[in-house]
Amino acid sequence: MFIRPKPAEPPDKLLCMGKQEGAVNPLAHLHADRLGCDPGKTNMATVAHEERYPSGAVKSVWQRSLIAGHYYRQSGITEHAKVSKVWMAGIRPQQNELSQVTNYTASLQRYQEYVATTLATWPAMWAELSKRRWSNARFQLYGGKQRTVAKFWAETVKGARVRCNSAATGRALALAYGAAGFSGSGSIGSKGVPVKQMQREACKQFPGRVVLVHEFRTSRVSSARTNVVA
Repeated sequence: MFIRPKPAEPPDKLLCMGKQEGAVNPLAHLHADRLGCDPGKTNMATVAHEERYPSGAVKSVWQRSLIAGHYYRQSGITEHAKVSKVWMAGIRPQQNELSQVTNYTASLQRYQEYVATTLATWPAMWAELSKRRWSNARFQLYGGKQRTVAKFWAETVKGARVRCNSAATGRALALAYGAAGFSGSGSIGSKGVPVKQMQREACKQFPGRVVLVHEFRTSRVSSARTNVVA
């Protein structure tokens, strides 16, 4: 029997940088090149690195993003939705019957109708949903989601090392992660995104070098200063 391993959790409490002007970066002592990550729902993560002149003016900006639409396509969610519709075509009548009843009711009669409909449609529903193709598809989808997020962060780190010439300088990479407080569940007009998984993978790729920062700071990250994330 296959038991799906539980993914590693990020540290219980990540370092956090204050939102006041001139706040000190808790990772300033690392002498690292700093990147900023702005999490969201349309753009699941926008990672940027700024190169600055000694005067503080921006010289160039390097940026990578993972868009929710790309995540859905690359992980297989979009394809799975199409295939599922084909598989469910055979039990469409049962689904239509179930859509006419609900268990969220205070009426005993309506609840009894729900129970009767569920029992009547159960054999056909179970015959389809118990097929192995559904469990295989769920397993592949789980792996696809994990790989897509891991690939994004791995390629981000690789690109940032080239950008910062880490091999020559020997400087590590640190990440200022936006402390956005939003739910990753889907809603009308927006797709659900794996908020916790994105942060877990970031902590894995930047072990001990992730600091939570106030949301307004994540649009720009200074690599020229050692104690301030601009």
